[in-house]
Parts: sequence; structure tokens; C-alpha cells
Amino acid sequence: MLPRNMLPKTTRTWVFWLILVIITYVIYYFVFPYPGCDASYEKARWSSEVPGEASIDNLKVFVRAPKWVADFVEREVEITIENPTDKPITATVALEAEPPVGRRYIYIDEDGKRRQQNTVAFGEIQPYSKVVKEFYIRVSGGQRGMLLDLSFRLNNKPFKTDIVVNPEFDRVRTLLLWVAQTFLLPPGANGLIPVFVTVVFYPAIRGLALRCEPSKRFFQEEVGSEATISSRVQTYSPTISAGQEQVTVGNHLDDSADIVE
Repeated sequence: MLPRNMLPKTTRTWVFWLILVIITYVIYYFVFPYPGCDASYEKARWSSEVPGEASIDNLKVFVRAPKWVADFVEREVEITIENPTDKPITATVALEAEPPVGRRYIYIDEDGKRRQQNTVAFGEIQPYSKVVKEFYIRVSGGQRGMLLDLSFRLNNKPFKTDIVVNPEFDRVRTLLLWVAQTFLLPPGANGLIPVFVTVVFYPAIRGLALRCEPSKRFFQEEVGSEATISSRVQTYSPTISAGQEQVTVGNHLDDSADIVE
């Protein structure tokens, strides 16, 4: 949460801030650095540039595993099943991961909730269609450089892909990927950009606000001066009036004295 004094105060500064945010969005997503960050993230995310492939029970299976895993965040294992036949086929995939050291945890997303389970049901895959599901894996107590041996079963039949997809345990690289995913890629970057504009361009926004205020301050000073003069006049007027009354009364007394004489 940003301090209130860093937020725009006038309509003109709000418009200026909004224009800066829009320009920053355009530059970030179309010029620099998002295109390079996205490509680098995808390259570092998976253990191979192309998914491993296998064929079993008239189905084609594509597997993408994370390049690195750690104990503080889950990394996804992506399974894609393609049905090239003209009949629907039901499929279920099981994942096993046995680390040399430590303990592994495998999760799936089901009905919007993450639960610990190492099987995922693809249901009935329609002819000439693809279905994508994901496992989420975390390893605790691992050692840096340790390889995680992954094995798969489709409908209780083991299969191996043509590309080895064994992740490596590395906390530092996993943390860097998590930072890039959280702050440099959407949706995290969408909320970070307005904060970045507010902090970085605060002096410019504040300067514009001060330029917009002189005429307003001048008007307030003029009005303040007139009010001060008016109050002074009102303060002195009763004294003058009282003095005049005293002089008048004194004259009347002098006249009365003359008559008595």
C-alpha cells in the first residue's frame, strides 16, 4: 500500500499519472522487457525445449517436466493426451517421483482446490482432440544437483517418453523462476506497473501539482488579504464611533453650561 501523500491530488495530476501508466504498459509488454522475460522464463521453466512423447493404447502422450524443483514451492508437470482415433477413449495418468534424498509431494488441482494425489483422470477424450492436465510437485530435504526420477503410467500401464524429463533440485534457480513468474509476468506485473509508475515518477507528478497551484495560491492570498483588511476596518470602526460619540456628548455639556450661566 502506497502512502497517501504519493498519490495524485488533482484532476490534472490523475490524468498525467494515468497517461504514464498506459505508456508504461505499452512499453513493458511490446518493447521491453516482457518479450525477453517471457521467452527466457519458458526456456528455463522446462527440462527440455520440446515435450517428451510416447504412444500407448492408441493415444499419444506428451510430457513436460520442470527443469528445477525445490522444497518451498510446487512446480508443474504438464501432461497432454491426444486421441488420434475416431472413437472416444478414457484415460487416467499416474505420476511417481522418487528422490534419492528427501521426500516428494505430488498435488493436483480438483474443483479449484489443490489436493495431495498422484493420479489424475482425463475422463473421456473425444476423437481427434487433446486434453491437458497438470501435476504439481515439491521435494523437501533434497540436495542441490540431485535428480528426481519421474515415472508415468497410463491406465495402469507404464510408459517412457523419448526424452528424459528428470528435474534437478536447486533452491536458488527455483527461487529466481518464482520471482520472475510472480513479479515480471502477468498477472503480477499488471499490479506492479502502477506502483512502479507512482514511485519512480512521483517527483514529476508532484512538480506538475505544484505548477498547477500558483494561481490558486495567489487567489487565496488575495482573498486572504482582503479579508484581513476588512477585519481590521471592522475592528477600528467601533473605536472611531465611540470617540465621535464622546466628542458629541462633550459639546452638548459645554452648551448646557453656557445656558446655566
